[in-house]
Amino acid sequence: MVVRHTEQGFTIAEMIVTLVVMSVFMGLLFQMYMAGISQQTAVARRAAANDIAITNLKKIVARTSSLLSSSGVTCKSSNDMTSGSYTGGSTITFTGESLTGTGLPPSPTTSQTLKASYPRGCGSTMPIMIESKVTYGSDSVTHVSYVD
Repeated sequence: MVVRHTEQGFTIAEMIVTLVVMSVFMGLLFQMYMAGISQQTAVARRAAANDIAITNLKKIVARTSSLLSSSGVTCKSSNDMTSGSYTGGSTITFTGESLTGTGLPPSPTTSQTLKASYPRGCGSTMPIMIESKVTYGSDSVTHVSYVD
């Protein structure tokens, strides 16, 4: 009678190789997942900052230039871009959009500013440039419009 020895199962070396290959693939998948989550968070924060900057800009642009003048925007060399000494214009005092529930980091890492300047020089018929900027962490979003 002939006895046949058939091998059944896997050797320990085959099991170790399989575990190593699986762990490499799992590590790659995990890193791709984490990068996707990070990118999604960055896009959501940028969209929220963009919405806030546009809303703040619309609030100010809806006002007339006389209201802007009464909020401290005056034509002087420090906010006249044609004079070569542009320092960012006059900061407008305003109540910005609420940051609660926007997904942006809380203050002080997030700030909202509105600035006004006269890009074509001082004059009664020159438009005022309004710059709405939202800074969150090390990133920022800026939108600009003009008011006559």
